[in-house]
This record gives sequence, C-alpha cells and structure tokens, in this order.
Amino acid sequence: MPEKKRQDGTIDHAALSKLRLQSLERRDTGSVVFVTCVWDWGGREGGLIALDTNYGFKSFSLSW
Repeated sequence: MPEKKRQDGTIDHAALSKLRLQSLERRDTGSVVFVTCVWDWGGREGGLIALDTNYGFKSFSLSW
C-alpha cells in the first residue's frame, strides 16, 4: 500500500481500487505485470508489478 510520512511523523496511506491486469511480459530477470488502477492520490494510473523468476514479488510502481 502506498504511504508517505507527514511532517508530524505519522504515516498516511493511499488505497488502490479497480486494479486491472493489462498484460504480462516475461523477461530473463522475471516477469512484469502491467496494470491500471484508480488510487486515492492520483486517480487513474498505469503501474508495474515486477516479479522474480519464481513469480515472487519484487516491486510495485505507479506512473507518477
């Protein structure tokens, strides 16, 4: 879940909704899942979910 630290030290979280799979690309280093979603801090965005060669989670990023 995306998060950012506020000036007072507390953590603010953003929620994702309407997550849709667009495509999957297999690479030598693992796979990349291309998605679209709607999220609290940016509306409709594109994103990537990187997986390792055993399909384990590596990272997640949005188009911002």
